[in-house]
Amino acid sequence: MKRKVDMENWVRKAHFEFFRAFEEPYYGVCVNIDCSAAYRFAKRNGHSVFLYCLYQSLSAAQRSEPFKLRIEQEQGDVFVYERSTPVRPSREATAPSGMVISSTTKTWLTF
Repeated sequence: MKRKVDMENWVRKAHFEFFRAFEEPYYGVCVNIDCSAAYRFAKRNGHSVFLYCLYQSLSAAQRSEPFKLRIEQEQGDVFVYERSTPVRPSREATAPSGMVISSTTKTWLTF
């Protein structure tokens, strides 16, 4: 499910108009994050540190509207999607809500 952003009243309209003309209108950041608590939790509970951190990162992205914004190239309109899907699995997997499947180990992880 998605909804179209009202461009005339959007607080980010000026930023969007400025960056949309760029050939590569994307940006990235690199930051240092202390993940020692996540590491200890994952190891103590027998989980993959990578999968635990990936799950937590994607869960945080689901709570942030800017990560759910997409530009539909045909019209150039901006939409807010109900859920962000930054990584698509190579094959379809159905999981109970709140669970992640590891394609390498084929195990369900709950956090």
